[in-house]
Amino acid sequence: MSAVGTVTFLTLKREPTPPGEQVEDVTRENVDGIALRRLGARGKPFRVIGVNAVTDGAARKTFLTSCLNLQGKIVTITDDWNVEWPYVAILDVQPQRSTAIAGGVGSLANQGILVTVEFTCLDTRATA
Repeated sequence: MSAVGTVTFLTLKREPTPPGEQVEDVTRENVDGIALRRLGARGKPFRVIGVNAVTDGAARKTFLTSCLNLQGKIVTITDDWNVEWPYVAILDVQPQRSTAIAGGVGSLANQGILVTVEFTCLDTRATA
């Protein structure tokens, strides 16, 4: 099962972006060629979308509160293939539109609510 920190999901969409060498374009006008300056190895912000199923509105509220409490924390993201991405900072948490579902999804035997949450993340490791 996928997870962002301690919050589990049925699935996580999009791959975390590992840190890598960053460069800045410092090319001057009216000069042939291109000039780049190395800035060092660091991560770039990336988005991960988590999808989960809950039983009712109260469970939805509790689940979203758990997700929102991750903002500003350094966590480990575990993807759908059980690969761990440690030291990921959660920069922002944006709940998306929830959808009513009929029938079994995930651990639900009956109807429920499909909850989608978008996380803006940053891999804080200096190198991959």
